[in-house]
Amino acid sequence: MVISPSKYIGIISGNYGDQVKLEFFRLVNNGHVLVIPAANSLYYDQTGGCEDAIALHIGMYHRAIVISNDTFKPKIGEEHEFIPDTILQITETKISDTEISLTFTAPSDSTQTGPNILNYIIDRVLVRNTSTDPICTSSSIECHIPEILKRHRVYNLNKHLDRCDRVVYDHYSKLEKYSQQINSFTRQMEKTSTNETELIETLNARKEQVIESREEYKDKIAPLLEQNKKFREEIVQQLTVLGNIDCLKPVSIRSGLPYYVFGSENSLDTDILVLLKDYQKPSTYTECQKLMNKFIYEFQDLDCFSNDKSININLAVLTDGIITWVLKGIPDETNNSVLSTYHLHTQNHPLEIQRLVSRDLEKKIIRATRAILSQLTKSEQRHNVKNALKANKLYLRLDALKPICFQELNFKQSEKDLIEIVKLIAFQLGQTMALINENRELYTKTQVAEYDSRLRQYLMREPTCNLEMLTQIKNEYVAMIEHMFVQLPELRMKEEVLVTD
Repeated sequence: MVISPSKYIGIISGNYGDQVKLEFFRLVNNGHVLVIPAANSLYYDQTGGCEDAIALHIGMYHRAIVISNDTFKPKIGEEHEFIPDTILQITETKISDTEISLTFTAPSDSTQTGPNILNYIIDRVLVRNTSTDPICTSSSIECHIPEILKRHRVYNLNKHLDRCDRVVYDHYSKLEKYSQQINSFTRQMEKTSTNETELIETLNARKEQVIESREEYKDKIAPLLEQNKKFREEIVQQLTVLGNIDCLKPVSIRSGLPYYVFGSENSLDTDILVLLKDYQKPSTYTECQKLMNKFIYEFQDLDCFSNDKSININLAVLTDGIITWVLKGIPDETNNSVLSTYHLHTQNHPLEIQRLVSRDLEKKIIRATRAILSQLTKSEQRHNVKNALKANKLYLRLDALKPICFQELNFKQSEKDLIEIVKLIAFQLGQTMALINENRELYTKTQVAEYDSRLRQYLMREPTCNLEMLTQIKNEYVAMIEHMFVQLPELRMKEEVLVTD
């Protein structure tokens, strides 16, 4: 992140909002930020007008927040780490309504100010950086200016790639909105009585208007998409010549992020795990959802899969050959699931997961119980179910699940949705009971059906299946966990740790 003096004024005056102001000063006060004003640093002497590139270099490779001049436009890697315990106190002196003077002081020596203390802090950062990058360990910057300028060029080209990806994202996002409108009118027409011909005609006319608007949009956007595609190809060629830098690449499928198809070989949808570097991981759940939508649009645009199955995406981080973080689910299960089912699907990337890991049985029980209850939130038991989910105690969730009789529930979903709900519940029951009772890891519908043939009718989505048997198996599941309470009393009070931040 680059903060120019004008932006700094905006932060302290509240123009960027109190939250931004508080976050900025929290970073500074907690010692997680190195602040360098480009104009004052002696490292910019004799740089031949390359101040922007050098400020960029310090911001990325020294992981600093840089206060640069107003001509410095790029925003530097907010996802990069900050150097801990490196801080300069900032003292602000107001000169006029539009100007301030900034004085930087080291907390360890309040008498030191100005360029000398800035150079001292920079040297400390240089010492901390890895020796694999000579620029980051050099006390002189001039000899490295050509390399820094190349990195600056690579950075800007990758930003152009990101903008090209944004064009595609916006395009598919708009198409999806058209589809939602069309589907909405279709559903309304299906629910309308055949006697209400006037209403049906009105709804159909509106639907046709949306279809016409969509086709007009497609015709209008086609030349822009073609131009965007060619521009992207030109940028990729330039980066190939220059040599791209992994940490500067856009977080996108097009930029080479590895992904794997996994799960049942006969699944009606396509489950995909996309691997991220830790620094690429979004900081909030909302940002993760946006990133997954971006990936879905990319898969559609690239036509990666020959079928029309819906795509379910999960995000993961790999560390030393095993999955250590996932957005949805639990890392150990995802790790072993991908490793066990990778060979069942056509893949575009070699498998980087190196080994199976030990399973966390308690987390699996908590996760499965929540997953089963979540499928019941639209039945007449939704009040009790939602209260149990909010309480986030295993024994309370089990108490809510215990009296459930699936055959007596009145679901508000369609028959198609109900079949899917039953399939999901059956899979969780069979998978968890196999793991707890026999230490068997099952990751496909076929495996679960072979383990307990009573579940086959639900897993294979048979439309006329009897739900009494599913209730019986659910009761066995509850009894299994209650038996574990005797041996592990602390399990009763266990809570689920959800990824919500």
